Amino acid sequence: MKLIATSVLRALAAAAVLGLVPAVLAHGGEENAHSAPAPAPAAGGHGGGHGHAMDPPRPDSEYPPNYFSHPDHKAVIYAHIALMVLDWVFILPAGKLIRYVCSWKNRGS
Repeated sequence: MKLIATSVLRALAAAAVLGLVPAVLAHGGEENAHSAPAPAPAAGGHGGGHGHAMDPPRPDSEYPPNYFSHPDHKAVIYAHIALMVLDWVFILPAGKLIRYVCSWKNRGS
């Protein structure tokens, strides 16, 4: 049993490390970003430490469409999110608890 648990834990650790690879690789292209000190922020700006001026906001027509910007069904989207949160926080754990109790109760027979 201990051998199985050890191999399962190793597999889970390997999966977690492999899952982080895309996030690590996504930060490429910043060869000298951390070697030089960031320039002082411009008057009235926060600087951000990236060494470039803050871009002006783009008009709404330039952004790709998404569910939250759709004017017709915002209430449906927010209701769906609220119901999913309630489901994951209350309904599913209660179902798992009931299933566990029933299987534990039937274990003695």
